[in-house]
Order: sequence, then structure tokens, then C-alpha cells
Amino acid sequence: IRSLFSVISFDIYDENEIESNCHLNHRSLLLLALLLGSDYDIQGVQGIGREYALKFLQLIPSTSDPIDYLRDVFSRNQPNNKYEQKIL
Repeated sequence: IRSLFSVISFDIYDENEIESNCHLNHRSLLLLALLLGSDYDIQGVQGIGREYALKFLQLIPSTSDPIDYLRDVFSRNQPNNKYEQKIL
């Protein structure tokens, strides 16, 4: 019975607001979740923090899909910069 009266808190994020303020679209947010960890994979990529992940995202050409770009990084196994090197 006690749990019926407990307070549950949670955060609500607006995808449109994130995109306009942070310039992160849905696919960019998915890539961040892969790199940093999420409910489905709490570890993410070892040694990659929020700032590093955002810098990596900034290096992805705007014409490229972030998830496809990460897939290409893994498949070519030849880093083009220090951010790709750390992810590999």
C-alpha cells in the first residue's frame, strides 16, 4: 500500500526543442545513446564521455547519417581522427 503513495519523478524531453537548441536530430541522439550508454546498454563505449561524444558528432558531415557514419568507422577500421581512434 505504501508504494501507491510514493512520488515518482521523471524527465520529459521535447525532440523538436533538442533539435533546434542543440542541433541534434533523432539519429544523432541514437548515436549518443550507443556511445554513452542507455537503458538497453548501460555501458556504452568505454572511455567515451559526453563531451567526447559530442565532438565526434560535430565531425560527422551534415550530409551523412550519424548511425551509418559510425558503421563505416567500424567497417573500415582505419580512423580518420583521434575521436574515431578512441571509439575503435
